[in-house]
Amino acid sequence: MAAKGDRVLAVSHTKDGNVYVFGEGVYVGNEVPGPEAAGLIAEMCRGAERANPKIKLDCGDVVWGCECWWGELEAAVKRFEGMEIVTIDLEKSRERSRTTGG
Repeated sequence: MAAKGDRVLAVSHTKDGNVYVFGEGVYVGNEVPGPEAAGLIAEMCRGAERANPKIKLDCGDVVWGCECWWGELEAAVKRFEGMEIVTIDLEKSRERSRTTGG
């Protein structure tokens, strides 16, 4: 379990031997997701004012636990050893989520 300040990896999904990630960053703690967070769980968290893991990516963006799979960096890298890691655009993923309802 990650603690505040721990280095983490935010993963979107895996497919065909690739791991699609939003990037590396720092677990900030739990907060109510902001309006930028996409998806049903983000909406539910905001509506109920429920906190969710907040991750500040190295690029400066914030991704929420409800938008990704995430874990301690070292363990995640080990878990995906041998797979190609591909960084994808968080905003494009959010836009797809908003237009497809997923």
